[in-house]
Amino acid sequence: MRLPILGLFLLFSCSSPKEAARHPKDDELVAVFASHRPEFEQLLGVFRAKPRLSKITNEGYGENLEDERRLRWSEPYMLPEPERTNYRETLGKLDVQEVVRRIDGSIIFVVSERSSFFFDESAKGYEYSDSAQTPQVRSLDTVNLGCGEMFYRLLEGRWSLYLQSYCS
Repeated sequence: MRLPILGLFLLFSCSSPKEAARHPKDDELVAVFASHRPEFEQLLGVFRAKPRLSKITNEGYGENLEDERRLRWSEPYMLPEPERTNYRETLGKLDVQEVVRRIDGSIIFVVSERSSFFFDESAKGYEYSDSAQTPQVRSLDTVNLGCGEMFYRLLEGRWSLYLQSYCS
């Protein structure tokens, strides 16, 4: 009896890796960006004003110390209440999990991260960058990601959608 149940579990776990890695559609993200552009700009402004800021979530924020590879995570109880509430409300409106400064200085707004039991992880969201990001595609919805690949879809100006894979 246990063997058939294990077989069914493996069949359903392995049968659809794309289903396990599904992200929001480009059109959904474009609509959120268009209707909440001021909130995106507000969070971007926070990163511009605080050069050591490396991460914001609804739980707190992180700052780089002297070495860019060292991160000091500030727990939510260390944030002043108005600031913590503001971050939580803003991230909630944007349906963003976290905002992160990359090593190249670009700012990413992570909307979804997906992984499955047998497959590598991927993430999709928004990116603001001072430099042109490549490769650009018309739609991230149809991209088949390889290990460690990243693709962009231009929104406007320095804003893009991104889709990235992580390899384990």
